[in-house]
Amino acid sequence: MAAEAGAELTLMENRFVPTRFKDGYGPVGAWFLLFKAQATNAFGETYMTRNKELLDDYPPCGQAAVPASCPGNHLMLKEMKEGRGPIWMDTVTALANLRETLSPREVKHLEAEAWEDFLDMCVGQCGKMKQVFFGELTIKEREGAWEKRVEVRRKIPEYRRQAEIAEHQRKQEEARKAAVESGSERASTDH
Repeated sequence: MAAEAGAELTLMENRFVPTRFKDGYGPVGAWFLLFKAQATNAFGETYMTRNKELLDDYPPCGQAAVPASCPGNHLMLKEMKEGRGPIWMDTVTALANLRETLSPREVKHLEAEAWEDFLDMCVGQCGKMKQVFFGELTIKEREGAWEKRVEVRRKIPEYRRQAEIAEHQRKQEEARKAAVESGSERASTDH
């Protein structure tokens, strides 16, 4: 808000809105940094690799082994604007790769870390974590569930308008009844 009003912002010019992923809200940094997960576009391409030359515009963060979040988000938004969305975080492959290189004890420790991270940030994410860890890859969607949700959301303004009209009519009726009652009281005291 301050920037929109024209205030001078020192080292605060960057507005960071962390992007999130379908079926996932939680510590995405843990997936990238700890689990070494890759995010891919709709065509399975790792968009950070696909657009690596654009990271050169953001030194030194862009040249880091793991680029900072802001340049990464910039590349993610570029992918979506150019029609290569949605963006997927390949958690299944990341965990499979870790299981190949780590001992069972290390994998168990890593899973415990993941549970702790997700419990700290988002308890609701733990169901998704359980699916990933125990092999069920995705939550099955009911046929037409998305369309139904969109339709319900589309009707919300109409429901609100109808509720406002009903409330207005109720208040008018109460006022009319009060006027009639006060008028009949006046009429009876006038005799």
